[in-house]
Amino acid sequence: MRLSTNSDYYTLWKLLPERPKVDKLIELYLNSLENLYHMLHVPSFKQQYAEFWEQPAEAQTNSPMIAIILLIISCVICVDEAEELKFVGDESRNRTTAVISILACEDWIQSHSQKHLTAQYFRIKCLLLVAKTIAGMHIKRWYHEVGSLIRQAMSIGLHLEVEGSKIGKIMSEFDKEMRRRIWAVICELEITICLLRGLPSALQGVETSCKAPSLIFDDEITCPTTGPAAEHYTRPTYKESTYLVHASRYRSLRLDLVGRVNSPTFDGDLAELLRLEDETRAAFRQYDLDQPYTKNGTVSTSFARIHFKLEFLRLLLLMNRHAAVLSTSESTRRWATHRCIDFASQTIGEHMVDVDEQTCTLLTYLHTPSFTAAISLTLDLAVMIQGTSDLENCYSV
Repeated sequence: MRLSTNSDYYTLWKLLPERPKVDKLIELYLNSLENLYHMLHVPSFKQQYAEFWEQPAEAQTNSPMIAIILLIISCVICVDEAEELKFVGDESRNRTTAVISILACEDWIQSHSQKHLTAQYFRIKCLLLVAKTIAGMHIKRWYHEVGSLIRQAMSIGLHLEVEGSKIGKIMSEFDKEMRRRIWAVICELEITICLLRGLPSALQGVETSCKAPSLIFDDEITCPTTGPAAEHYTRPTYKESTYLVHASRYRSLRLDLVGRVNSPTFDGDLAELLRLEDETRAAFRQYDLDQPYTKNGTVSTSFARIHFKLEFLRLLLLMNRHAAVLSTSESTRRWATHRCIDFASQTIGEHMVDVDEQTCTLLTYLHTPSFTAAISLTLDLAVMIQGTSDLENCYSV
């Protein structure tokens, strides 16, 4: 499916649903994926969103807001429970709607000059990748697109910290924080897509100095003049940037695990497997996965916390799977096989327990490793039935 010509602003406007439906889908996105890919300043976004509906289309022909709204809708429309599930051919009507919007926004952003890259440009590019991942479209292009996005970001210095530099002296604290968030989200997309595609990361071996985003509430920093307040680490308080902050802190560990998982020669001795598992468990404890966060006195979504743990479980599962197949030590192979069973069981348990249906569906669309875990358990069962003498042949099926 491809649009015949480049999409102009009015084409995008025609794709926009009625406001009540848009309001609901925007709220769904802010309560789920925005806690994972926190690249928006929510108070500013809500203000711009309200102004967007107040102004006529003719007055906003150069505004990127319409593309951002359509892509947000495309990210979550497939889990919209309000509509009855209907199909057009062999795919759902909601997915068809998402694909059409994604293609239109992609055409629209490509028709604009890339001479001066802005924060809105990178938000649209990130949202395009998230929407494509959830819709399962252009799968073979993900790796190329996220790699190009990383190089675009590095070409304007997003990987470098501006605090203390000449440009940092004239840049507002708000803009500095948005730079850090956008770079962190791009890195998250890179790690996720490299893991899904089984390919090496462009970030491995790249030296970066960009700080992690600040652990603050969005309303503690106002666009565009005031800076962030001091970071708060009150344990029972959930903040929109909690996931992104912790993911940034453990980025080097996750890149190391991705590199080992995607290496065709990694076998891993027992001591190395135990060390990496201990470091991962330390990341779990730091994130306080067992303690529910609260936001403004109410229980906040557990979406980001579950995703954080599931990603690490998938990395450990795949790493031990490699060791079970490639290790020359029989004891390491036996240990790795048992750990595969344990991590696969934990993965399925985390995916199914204490998760509402909508969250479970969204996690599935994000390619969380429940299917990988089920296949792993099936292979382990085959190994136990056939015996360890035919271990490598079983895993190569």
